[in-house]
Amino acid sequence: VDEETTCKSLWPAESDAIIKAGFSILTIFQHENSDPETFLDKSRGAKDAREAIKLAAANGQPAGSAIYFAVDGVDQTIKDSVFEWRVNKGQVVQPARKKRLLKADPSFRKHIKFYERFRLYHKAKFGKHAEAVSHRDMLPFVDHYFREVNRVLKADGRYRIGVYGSGMVCSYVRGKNLAEFCWLAMSTGWPGTKEYFAGGKWNLVQQHSTFCKNWQFNGRETARFDFNRMKGGDIGQWSKKGKVTPAPGLPAKCKPSW
Repeated sequence: VDEETTCKSLWPAESDAIIKAGFSILTIFQHENSDPETFLDKSRGAKDAREAIKLAAANGQPAGSAIYFAVDGVDQTIKDSVFEWRVNKGQVVQPARKKRLLKADPSFRKHIKFYERFRLYHKAKFGKHAEAVSHRDMLPFVDHYFREVNRVLKADGRYRIGVYGSGMVCSYVRGKNLAEFCWLAMSTGWPGTKEYFAGGKWNLVQQHSTFCKNWQFNGRETARFDFNRMKGGDIGQWSKKGKVTPAPGLPAKCKPSW
């Protein structure tokens, strides 16, 4: 099934090859989950949950393992949009500014795109003036999304639930008992992430991309990885034989960035 970034979709032949090579898998579902509008759409939680179950089953993911659902920076996107509102006085982003932003980081394209919609409907969606909107105003929408995910997955009965995102999102979702696990995103500037990391309630933390010495991909270049620091214990990881309990830490050749 094609997803937002098709190269990241896991197919049965790939999961079979991964497990045959002696690895295990931790599943995360993300389809446009970096766009706040995914969570503003009240139908998406149930829709994404059903699609996640379908993909997990197609890959032979066993019962008792977990599916993590991403909230990929939408809280930060709201902060960015409020900032753009102030800079642009509620108008469209001017071409010169847009050019500077995209030159600095091409990923700003999606933030600019959302801002252009935010400036038109912020009051209808959030019930307040743009400058009064806070990143925390996304939490009721994230809450509804995860309640729908819980409803669908618990009715199915096979998979446990994790959340990937900022410290603020992990703290909120787990505090409401809407997820069992937290996968803390790598961006330390996202709301609440440094504090949540320091509190130690996460299950794993995404590390910044790391070039590992003498690790090569197809013999051409030093391999680049996004490692994750794990505490060990049950995090919902799996192989075809069932749940897997990984050891804590990171490969010795790659030091953690936090």
